[in-house]
Amino acid sequence: MAEMERPARGSSVPMIVGTVLYGAALPFLVMMAMMSPMASDAGVNTKVWTFMIAVATWPIAFVLAIALGWLFYALRHRRAMWFALLYPWLWLVPIVWSADFGR
Repeated sequence: MAEMERPARGSSVPMIVGTVLYGAALPFLVMMAMMSPMASDAGVNTKVWTFMIAVATWPIAFVLAIALGWLFYALRHRRAMWFALLYPWLWLVPIVWSADFGR
């Protein structure tokens, strides 16, 4: 039997770059998550809680992005890998929406 040739993996560079960047951002995100409960000093409203929950769970999204990105890379699901890498940026929507909670 002849061995089947595997297609080239053109996704390794984005995965490595994404892993390095997300890994470097993780300590800062954890620090932001630890500081987010202090936002409740601005008063009680929906935007404060939205901001606190979004910022507190953002590091989890980055870890999931790295893990799922490598899983989809290994399974050769290229579109799913890109979605996993871009997944944490969805957290910016509630963070930006609720950023004016002090007004």
